[in-house]
Amino acid sequence: MIIGLFTRHYKVYKGAKYIPFGLKGIENFNLFIGNNGAGKSSILEALDTFFNGREFTVNNGEKKDECFVAPLFLIEKYKIDSYSRSSKSIIPIVSDFFFEFNSTHSNYKNYELFFEQRDSLLNYRDTHYLLLSGKSLSSPNENFLATFSSLIEKKISQSLGDDFKVKTAINSLKQDLLNNHTYIYIPVETSIEDFLRLEAVGMQDLMSQSIRTKIEETLNNKFETKASSDSRSKRQSALDIINNDLENFIEKVEDTIQNIDSEYDFQLEYKSKKKLTANHLTDVIIDSFFSKRRLRKSGKVISNLSAGERKKALIDIAYSFLSLNEPSKNEIILAIDEPEASLHISMCY
Repeated sequence: MIIGLFTRHYKVYKGAKYIPFGLKGIENFNLFIGNNGAGKSSILEALDTFFNGREFTVNNGEKKDECFVAPLFLIEKYKIDSYSRSSKSIIPIVSDFFFEFNSTHSNYKNYELFFEQRDSLLNYRDTHYLLLSGKSLSSPNENFLATFSSLIEKKISQSLGDDFKVKTAINSLKQDLLNNHTYIYIPVETSIEDFLRLEAVGMQDLMSQSIRTKIEETLNNKFETKASSDSRSKRQSALDIINNDLENFIEKVEDTIQNIDSEYDFQLEYKSKKKLTANHLTDVIIDSFFSKRRLRKSGKVISNLSAGERKKALIDIAYSFLSLNEPSKNEIILAIDEPEASLHISMCY
């Protein structure tokens, strides 16, 4: 889970800041309260920039190349089993750095709240990893470790040696963190476009992993099949049959078009897998399923309701999915900006 956010020059947060999500223990629920302009929305939007590629909003008058956002994660050790080998090679190094790091250097004078929070979490060191990843405006596609980049890279290089391996491992860690966490953001003003995106994609993200697993098992389940030209049977899955039929079809098309001009061919995209996977088809199946089923209230499509009714519907959808208490594909981070906005006073409570 995310326990805090390092940021610099992002919206109202001029200069380097650390915003803890709770100071003692682990908080699954975090509530930010403050006056207008205090920076509540800035926190949620900064996380949206990191997870979903939202455009950077730089504090007025500050240098764009110094702007960054970097969430701090506290992750149970067993949960990194699915991470890449490259990530796993540096995760203990990065975690040890943050659990042990102390400095009175001026570069870290704005991070007192980080040190205070970190000290309260030392009893989690045996069971959890403390990890950081970020994004800077100057290099949005590269991993960024906030003010700690050079120090952490030096630690990692002592283990991996090669600079290329260091960069690769750090980028792998960022990608694994992104792949294993889903950030669903419901802004204050939820437009029709925002709602439709959240309704379609958000519900898929919230879906239980058990449903996805059942679909994948069905696609991979082997059964006896017999080719029309061959009396012998063999065991194939529905996925095998789909892949074989598509491969045969594309080969026939390629043969035909090459009779016209031999320079034509269907080349596989760079780093793409030749065959469809169960995971890929599961995403398509779920997407198709929800595209045919839109939530309605009193017979009305939710996107046609008022702003307040749409906001309530989104919260109700999220609550319904999450309250099933079943494991999801990813760790879900649900962020709602001013959840009471546009709601009738009776609904705010």
